[in-house]
Amino acid sequence: MSLPDDFGMYYSGTYVGIQERDGTITPFYVDSVRWNPSASIDRNSVNDVSNTRHLVFRGNKLIKNPSNQGESYYYQNPITVSISDLILDVPLLGYYEVSGQKDPIWLYHLPQRSTKKGFTNNKTNIGQYVRNGNMPFLKLIYDIFNDTRTKIGRDFYQNTKNNNLHYKGVVIGKIVPEDGVVLKKSATYLTPLVEIFMTGV
Repeated sequence: MSLPDDFGMYYSGTYVGIQERDGTITPFYVDSVRWNPSASIDRNSVNDVSNTRHLVFRGNKLIKNPSNQGESYYYQNPITVSISDLILDVPLLGYYEVSGQKDPIWLYHLPQRSTKKGFTNNKTNIGQYVRNGNMPFLKLIYDIFNDTRTKIGRDFYQNTKNNNLHYKGVVIGKIVPEDGVVLKKSATYLTPLVEIFMTGV
């Protein structure tokens, strides 16, 4: 297989990121990968990994559109983007507000084998809460790519209604005004991480 075929297998049908000038990251849904038509490539080294820089990704930007009626999200018309302008790392997951859910939901990557290296909801538990392609799904994808929290900030969630402290989908203790954080015995090993989370670092 050629490099475009390989990268097409890895990333087509998934999301990668485009770093914008204002600092935001635009999710980019990849349709295909091909050679940059303006690149000069030696046919004898066409599959050399050094030629990766000549790849371009064809796909659609996922755009956030604020308005007086509230935010909406939509895909722009297809464009071609150089691999050098893309963020290929899969974003971290964590606790996110999801439409229709009263509390933030713990989202995580599923431990499944796959050739896909881009972000795809098929490799997460997102499908349990939102339907692929609808507005809550598009908002969630956009929020995931633009989340600036640390890993610790994503892994913990403090329920301000009952003061329960959650970690990766499990209640690990309670925040008591007089005593601070009271962890369950089974969760005391998380004390250093809890301290970091509570200080907001």
